[in-house]
Amino acid sequence: MTNWGEIMDTTSISLALSQVRRISLLTASGLLLAASLAGCAGQPATPADPDNQRAWVLGGAGELGEPGPALVEPQQLLEISEEMRQFTRQATVTGKNEGEKIRLLVEALHADDGLALRYDATATLTPQDAFAQRRANCMTHTLLFIALARDIGIDARFNHVEIPPIWDMRGDHVVLYRHINARIGASQSLFRIVDLTPEEYDPAYRQWTITDTEAAAQFFNNRAVDLQAQGQAREGLRYQLRAIELDPEQSFLWSNLGHLYLGIGNVRAAEISIRTALKLDPDSLSAYGTATRIYEALGEHQRALNYRRQAEYLQRRNPYYHYQLAEQAFARNQPLRALDESKKAISLYPEDHRFFLLLGAVLSRLDKPELARKSIEVAITLTADENLRSRYRSKLDRIAAATKPAPG
Repeated sequence: MTNWGEIMDTTSISLALSQVRRISLLTASGLLLAASLAGCAGQPATPADPDNQRAWVLGGAGELGEPGPALVEPQQLLEISEEMRQFTRQATVTGKNEGEKIRLLVEALHADDGLALRYDATATLTPQDAFAQRRANCMTHTLLFIALARDIGIDARFNHVEIPPIWDMRGDHVVLYRHINARIGASQSLFRIVDLTPEEYDPAYRQWTITDTEAAAQFFNNRAVDLQAQGQAREGLRYQLRAIELDPEQSFLWSNLGHLYLGIGNVRAAEISIRTALKLDPDSLSAYGTATRIYEALGEHQRALNYRRQAEYLQRRNPYYHYQLAEQAFARNQPLRALDESKKAISLYPEDHRFFLLLGAVLSRLDKPELARKSIEVAITLTADENLRSRYRSKLDRIAAATKPAPG
């Protein structure tokens, strides 16, 4: 489930990282580096004209050097080999309808006597490489499934899901994940979802299908993030530029580009990139965090402070930030802090069942069983997932058992 998302600056924004949860198909949109930059000494000459500035940034801003190996073409991301074709047909031969074929294909990909595909967070691979190496992250898993499903006539598409923000730590970077899975069926009310981590998916989340080209941009974005994390920022730059070439209106791709240039030390190119990101999305928390670092490096301290304040404001208005603080406090046995943060999360967004579940657990620990019961009952009404409802009812039963008077 590694489709990397936007990345936060650990210096300019204080993020609480509680239980790190992985997600199927996410996208990485920015790497915020903890390394300090030595001003603008030796910066490549920046064109004065805005259009030329953008062309300069998209041309590598003098950082690419000699041409590297050719990047994979977007259409190759859905190509399969004859061996893969035979695998799919053999796996689904007994399927009497589309639903059965989907189930059989998913089972064959993961079964020990099938492909035995294993999860690897670093495996941003083409479907053919994933098939050969038997490993995949979430982006790769979705590419592989869609390529195989389409080959047997199933209309599988890339599905972007607006999941609640989830942050993870990668070295010196904080990554905000995005989420994509595979969707079968064009109807807005009747469709199937294939997701590597279904526990993270909720059909109530806002979601929409994206084009193959937009999905390819996220693939190149993933590669860029992985390469920068490995200390190969200039090679990652080639992939990030390709991602933007494919989908130039996505703010998070420009934000990532700003992070890459910042890591390389080209602060002028980073500034142009982040200005573009903020123009495309004026409410991007990660872009404001990156802008703070950039303008500090440029010596524009008041401007950096303004961006820092905006980032902190957006963070305080994010219910999932407070939810993560509540989780962290609960894990550290700080129930009063957890109670306060849970209430803040609910006040900002009272529609997420997990907020009320956590509040119920906090209230139970504070020996307020009646309030805990009411909170969990709200959580039950907010989810359509019957498995979750069953789990939540079990929690209610445990609270009731714990508070039942002793006989006699």
